[in-house]
Amino acid sequence: MRIAIALIWGLWSVIAVAAPSLTITQGQQQWALSLAQLQQLPVTEITSPMPWQAEPSPQHYRGVRLLELQRHVGLSAIKQLKITALNGYQVMISAEELAQIDYLLAYQLNGRPISVREKGPLTLVADVSHLIDTEQSHLIDLNYDMVWFVSQIDLYE
Repeated sequence: MRIAIALIWGLWSVIAVAAPSLTITQGQQQWALSLAQLQQLPVTEITSPMPWQAEPSPQHYRGVRLLELQRHVGLSAIKQLKITALNGYQVMISAEELAQIDYLLAYQLNGRPISVREKGPLTLVADVSHLIDTEQSHLIDLNYDMVWFVSQIDLYE
């Protein structure tokens, strides 16, 4: 049984790496970006504890800002984005939220690629360091906007 699970997990890891890392759509237009192409875009880094950690300690993420991805595909008048994970989990982010919160599509965690085991290869994060220490951090909707295993972003005008 363990061998079968290991083989399936290994095959999943190969599929996740071999497939295009990210698909971006807007209407009938579609862009497929590999991890190497994402890494060529302007880099942003954040250091922040994450809400899913049992013991919140700062994690260093490196990736590309969602606003930069939007600019890269040449779209400026976006009203909403839908971020979809490989498991089907979806989050809608409005243009207003995107302007207020600096979302990062991370491909590195603490100086190394984010493995599938670590919720990668692409993870949507935001700097929540100013919120983690508050008594009301469990009420923050931003926690639900963090998406692991990001595979697709749909842009809506």
